[in-house]
Amino acid sequence: MAGCRRPSLSQRYDEADSLYRQDKPAAKERAAAGLAEAAAHHSREWTWKFRTLLASILINRNDARGALQVLAEGGPAPNDHAGAERESLSGYAEVLLGHYDAAGVKLEKARRLAAPLGDAALQDRIKLNLSALYALQEEFDQSEVELRQVIESASARGDLRMQAKAMLNLAYNDHRELRNEEAVEWLEKAIPLFQETGDRFNLAKATGNLGWAYLDLGALENALSYFSDAAAQSGKIGDSLGQITSLNGAAEILLKQRKYSASAERSKQALELARRSGNVAWEADSLDALAAGALELKNWDEARSYNEQSRALSRKLESREGLVNNQEVDARIAAGRKQYALAERLFRDVLASQDSQDPAVRLDAQSGLAKLYAAQGQPRKAEREFRAAIAYSETWRGRLKKDENKVTYLSSLIDLFREYVSFLVKHRQDRRALEVADSSRARVLAEKLIAEPKPSTAQDFQEMARRLRGVLLSYWLGPRQSYLWVVTGSQVATFILPGEETLAERVRKYQSFLEDGLGDPLVSQDANGAALWQTLIAPAQKMIPQGAEVILAPDGVLNSLNFETLPVPGERWHYWIEDATVRIAPSLSVLYANRTERREPPPSVLLIGDPVSPGGDFPGLPHAADELRRVRRHFPPGASKIYEGAIAQPAIYERAAPDKFRVIHFATHSLPNRLSPLDSALILSPKNGVYKLYARDIAEVPLRAELVTISACKSAGARTYSGEGQVGLAWAFLQAGASNVIAGLWDVDDTYTPGLMDSLYAGMQKGMDAAEALRRAKLALIHSQTVARKPYYWGPFLIFTGRDR
Repeated sequence: MAGCRRPSLSQRYDEADSLYRQDKPAAKERAAAGLAEAAAHHSREWTWKFRTLLASILINRNDARGALQVLAEGGPAPNDHAGAERESLSGYAEVLLGHYDAAGVKLEKARRLAAPLGDAALQDRIKLNLSALYALQEEFDQSEVELRQVIESASARGDLRMQAKAMLNLAYNDHRELRNEEAVEWLEKAIPLFQETGDRFNLAKATGNLGWAYLDLGALENALSYFSDAAAQSGKIGDSLGQITSLNGAAEILLKQRKYSASAERSKQALELARRSGNVAWEADSLDALAAGALELKNWDEARSYNEQSRALSRKLESREGLVNNQEVDARIAAGRKQYALAERLFRDVLASQDSQDPAVRLDAQSGLAKLYAAQGQPRKAEREFRAAIAYSETWRGRLKKDENKVTYLSSLIDLFREYVSFLVKHRQDRRALEVADSSRARVLAEKLIAEPKPSTAQDFQEMARRLRGVLLSYWLGPRQSYLWVVTGSQVATFILPGEETLAERVRKYQSFLEDGLGDPLVSQDANGAALWQTLIAPAQKMIPQGAEVILAPDGVLNSLNFETLPVPGERWHYWIEDATVRIAPSLSVLYANRTERREPPPSVLLIGDPVSPGGDFPGLPHAADELRRVRRHFPPGASKIYEGAIAQPAIYERAAPDKFRVIHFATHSLPNRLSPLDSALILSPKNGVYKLYARDIAEVPLRAELVTISACKSAGARTYSGEGQVGLAWAFLQAGASNVIAGLWDVDDTYTPGLMDSLYAGMQKGMDAAEALRRAKLALIHSQTVARKPYYWGPFLIFTGRDR
């Protein structure tokens, strides 16, 4: 009678190993069953193979103690290969448990056993584990040596998974050494390799680490997205540690966004998982997050309770860095309870300590001192500490290389500037408050446009207002109250406005009215629009002569508002555009400093548009060709260059030598990218699958243009950053050197836009500057009897200026 054939041990091992590589929970049970069967068959070699596989699975499940137990139960290894594998795995388990001396002994033994065997994969696994030990002992140079050797070796034999693991560890080292840009680069290389090899455990880990790197760069939305993905991935594969770290990261971001209940919910979830898994380090981090939330809500007793629990764990872990963090929380609690002498001493101790390398802790302590002195009515000391905090932040910003990282890092510091500005206004230093507020703006843009950028003074702004014969309006939004500074040639006035949330709600409702319902604010006498005019413009009305030029520096949500569309209530309701010519400036300092004489190119125009549709969400534009023709006729014969249809490809822009033209005009689609604004793009004709002209590439091509017009939907900016303002296509053209950029805040109507552009360039042909010509073109539509009189049709276009003419 024939019996059923049982799978061989080799088949069982391959099955369990495959499940392990896919990070499926069944891998542990299959490996344990294989180990039992191999032991029953008295096969020492297969017993050890299953034992090391089971230990690897347990380590992936963050059960380092379980892994050590499994490895210890096997008796002597059957050969040097098995012995090296055992010492390597048990050494890494000791690393995870924080037993660094024991880990070092075992890993060095593993290296000696593996050296004569000629097994490159085994040697790479040992080096990988050694690199982790070196990193945790802050021997980052030695760790990098091991990891780069692993990448070279794994690349030679085509081991993608091992390459990716080494990249993951290099990213961890860079993050620990505050080189987050480099960490992002390694992680972005590793993630596709983990995806290709099906390594879900390390894919989740790399995704979470990308969240931490972006968090430290100040890119909160990007970081939150990665943390959410990593938490979900870790939950699916049963990786509690991955869940804990990602939940704590998300909690930190939500706290920065003032979403306190959502932050506490994630921290408590992380704390429960940490306690269940027995991971003391992440339990401490979860408690730190809860303490931070309690501090923001001024629940001093609750903050103290969480901090004391965290301190006990820091002592258990012998974490000097953790204890410094606990001390900084103590200082903030003492300050909150008005125990000023104690708070000052604790803040000073944190600043003097060498045990924490985290710049955020030092920055919090420095700004904490500033607020402490402000609360005690010691303005000189407060001013000194505010300046010191900003100077310290500048040292870290100076290490960054990429524009987008500089932008997000500066944005992450906005609360520090808000505290400083509020302090100055409270102490009636209004002019200084304006200077500080403006100094936080458009820093990256200023560095590109100005050889030696430096903050300007209120007196400089008054000089500029006199030269322009105009009025400067600078806005600053805060959570409790906001400010408006009005600068004329003779005075600087400060007005208190409502807090950011109140303004944001009004802007949202008004924009929705304009865009969704094609609303007519004059006919309906829209309450939100009138309230915004009353709040934002009316305080300055007496200082703005009829028909004056207004340079407007918005902040926050105000970047998404076209002030021209605001209805002016009264006997004759009308739009504010009838009272003033408005230009938008990234900052007053940029405009003041960027006024050097330069040789303008001759009156000429570069026209690019009416592309072949690449498909998808970018259909053909029926009126784009007509728009290009209308614009072209306003320039002398032979003074225009046009690229349309199939030849209007992304590569044509740089090849057209755009620095030789006074005007550049695009008539096409645009694609804003909120998460990565410099990946926003103009949509042109496809060639070999490429049809996007990216903002980051636009910024690298120098311009001398008086005007760039982007006749496309939502082309003004993909995202607004505190400090830098709107970043996207318009920002990129300004950075490249354009004096003015006309771009759209919302969707652009293809039917009426060609006529608007025709009127714009007709005005410029008559000698008007771009701002006045655009205003006249808009007024023509407003006073028409067509549907185009509504703001939806003329309101999206704004003129952004980076140069004081």
